[in-house]
Amino acid sequence: YMVDCCLQFAKHYGHIIVCRNSSTREFLGCLCLMEPCTSPRLISWHYKRSVMPLGKPVPERMKENPWIKLRYQAFSHGTGFHHKEIMADLMSKESIPHWYAMMIGVAPKSQGQGIGRILVQASQYFAGSVPVYLECHDDNVAFYEKMGFVHRKRYTITPKVEDEDISSINNN
Repeated sequence: YMVDCCLQFAKHYGHIIVCRNSSTREFLGCLCLMEPCTSPRLISWHYKRSVMPLGKPVPERMKENPWIKLRYQAFSHGTGFHHKEIMADLMSKESIPHWYAMMIGVAPKSQGQGIGRILVQASQYFAGSVPVYLECHDDNVAFYEKMGFVHRKRYTITPKVEDEDISSINNN
């Protein structure tokens, strides 16, 4: 679902860069890149508008397992909060213009072949001198640092669980 959300949003309001094998056309990797926008409200509105056709996030799975809903909410809130915090201008507390690499992914069998480097270079090409923001898993920090990114903050996405949530989770 999250991948579909990124693709829908980038399709309407950004760029989708796909890397394929030139002879077989096999999918190797993809980058969803959003242009700078200084209005978080506008971005939020565009995001909601672009993913509405997908329906509510994994609704059946959320009904079956409340833990999935809590994890989705924690991810959505946590990444949004930290994104805004990290990209805020220290003087004005307003977000500085930046490109957002929403998703960079390389097919498992294509990893280690330079596809990630090509996709990151594409983001840097589009951005020019404007900063590019991305989130990544701990295992990928060294790769992005090697590509010129600066690691600003490590954070954990932890669902906030209330007592009633625990009992419903334990019952499932």
